[in-house]
Amino acid sequence: MAAEKNEFFSPKASHVTAVTFTTLEERMVFHHSELVDSLMNLKTKIQEHDYEKYINCLISLRKHGDKLLVITSHAMHKTIIEGRFLQPIKEAFHVSDVRIVSQTSQFNA
Repeated sequence: MAAEKNEFFSPKASHVTAVTFTTLEERMVFHHSELVDSLMNLKTKIQEHDYEKYINCLISLRKHGDKLLVITSHAMHKTIIEGRFLQPIKEAFHVSDVRIVSQTSQFNA
């Protein structure tokens, strides 16, 4: 019975480490510099507060052709982005299709 209880337990991962959050802007500069201009363009199209709250805290942005994948950690943010910022995102990134997904984990509050 004890083996079943620890089936998904990894002794190597038995600790929790805090990682400092970096904004989407900071990460894009280093990992996806080709999207920085579009991100800055979006920043001019929406209010600064909205940009910081809903865009700059995104987990990731990926562009392939005229499609953009937006990953957020909050289902509520997904809904707000779809309702309020879809058109500015399409214009800023020059895409016709935007897919927004919410990636949550058991640790998110």
